[in-house]
Amino acid sequence: MVTQKDIELLMQSNKELFYRLELLNKDLKVVDYLEGNLISDNISISSGSDIRRTYNFEIAVSDSSFIIGKDKKIWFDKRVRPYIGMKLERTGEVIWYCLGTFLYTNENYNYDPTTRKLSVTCEDMMCLLNDSRNGQLDSYTRTIEQGSDARGVVIALLNEMGINKYYIEFNRNNETISTYEYPYKKTYNAGTTAYTIIKDIVDMYAGTQMYFDLDGTFVISKIPTSANEITVLNDEIIQPLLISEQLTASFTSIYNHIIIWGKVNEPDFYSKNVTLSGSTFLVNIVQQQLDEDTKEMIEYPYKEYVNFDVIVIYIPSTNPENMMININSLGNIPVVDQDDKPLAANYLDANTDCVFRYRSESNDFLYIGQYQCYGEAYLTNNTLDNSEYAVINKQNDFSVENIGRKLKVLSGGEYDKIYTNSLCRQRCRYELYNSTNMQNTISITTIPIPFLDVNQKIEFTSNSTHEKGEYLITNISCNYSDYTMTLNLSRYYPTYI
Repeated sequence: MVTQKDIELLMQSNKELFYRLELLNKDLKVVDYLEGNLISDNISISSGSDIRRTYNFEIAVSDSSFIIGKDKKIWFDKRVRPYIGMKLERTGEVIWYCLGTFLYTNENYNYDPTTRKLSVTCEDMMCLLNDSRNGQLDSYTRTIEQGSDARGVVIALLNEMGINKYYIEFNRNNETISTYEYPYKKTYNAGTTAYTIIKDIVDMYAGTQMYFDLDGTFVISKIPTSANEITVLNDEIIQPLLISEQLTASFTSIYNHIIIWGKVNEPDFYSKNVTLSGSTFLVNIVQQQLDEDTKEMIEYPYKEYVNFDVIVIYIPSTNPENMMININSLGNIPVVDQDDKPLAANYLDANTDCVFRYRSESNDFLYIGQYQCYGEAYLTNNTLDNSEYAVINKQNDFSVENIGRKLKVLSGGEYDKIYTNSLCRQRCRYELYNSTNMQNTISITTIPIPFLDVNQKIEFTSNSTHEKGEYLITNISCNYSDYTMTLNLSRYYPTYI
């Protein structure tokens, strides 16, 4: 939370800076300090990178304890937490701002005993998961079983890597959920990193981010894009701090219509023998199995609902309200969408094959879609467009009405993991957000504002266009030795995802 003292510090005509660097152990307890005069530094923060913070610094030091060694200050078991302090002239108080929690990397290390300068490059704690400093699990394959608790899997991997501080909440259709059941079995090769597995879990639902925060806590959370996000700084405060600005636009990267082809679902059972009775589709399923004695195929009925069975049935008519499925008179089972809500009447087209997954915990059939999952989203200014694929924003200049239809089709690779139509559509909205809003950018240089972070919202009036708008901070680069900060901003249009 930004305080009045923070604002007062920014508005002071005289700026007196102090530097402090804590050395921490693996448990993030302070064990020592790096003392010396800061010669130069640079901190970079990027919302588009899972290694969110990198930090380079050069200080003048006084003794040989800075040589690399297990009993020295530069070693594998150390974490680094730098602070910048600013003196409040009115009271003489020094206000300290944490810049992050980092690990040493092997690049750009230099200790010169003549000049006594130490230069170090650091990355945040994601390098403990992605194989930069750690992360490979072991020499065996790893499997996430179908139905595994996603949050539990993440926590187990973090603990295995020695990380015990975490905050985990996933985003699903712009709503926060604490966990979900992993939808299918997934096996990873030997040597897989913890990062790879956790990244797959996080990417299951678009609009979810993962990173390490300033204090070294691992965070999974919703990317802030709602209209209710707090504005950290307004134009009145930013303008006196402004040094320069630069407008940018990439016409080749703008797409206002996204289509995604997702996972091809392989059914466990298929039936075309389907009739509608009231609100229930009555389904007859006969299984086949090889008789080991006669070597002939024998038939027997589907006998029980089994967790995560994938059923494909031929729908002879559009679905009624509060749709149910009853297979071989085993009992009526409700059908729900990705938000666990009943399907709207007439949502399913007549004379089509539809894919459902049985879930024993909630005793329902989750509607997945067709054999290959499909999603679509386009940006429009038309408030009367009632298509399920329409993303309506009256003010957005990148709409199909303003610049025509700019189509981008995505498939294969990471998109093969998207296993329902609803998730495909959610990912389409996320890709649409990145391909429109995130391309309307501006870069500004200010004096350092140490409490700013990426994915925060600010208000700013461009001195080039004289247009006031809300912007999301996507990247920060700050050099306290030169006393400058560069902010990359994207125009803020809530909310797609």
